[in-house]
Amino acid sequence: MPLRDIERVLYFESYVVIEGGMTNLERQQILTEEQYLDALEEFGDEFDAKMGAEAIQALLKSMDLEQECETLREELNETNSETKRKKLTKRIKLLEAFVQSATSQSG
Repeated sequence: MPLRDIERVLYFESYVVIEGGMTNLERQQILTEEQYLDALEEFGDEFDAKMGAEAIQALLKSMDLEQECETLREELNETNSETKRKKLTKRIKLLEAFVQSATSQSG
């Protein structure tokens, strides 16, 4: 998810779909207030979308962070682009920090 979308969710400007359920909404899809209200009218409680830090936390909890790190490491090994390598390295470090934080909180 791009940083701009994360900021829109964190600052309560947009909703993010946590679970699409039996709808055409996709996990991590960004919804404006109007789109969210339309989806509520159409689907009722068949989906889950949230705003703010609670939304980002829910997404992180539903991810397999260690698997995501492994996937990014594989992608890092396969790329020759210096820009992409820097971007991937940042993402790996961030995810590793989340993994470490989750481990220390549960222990």
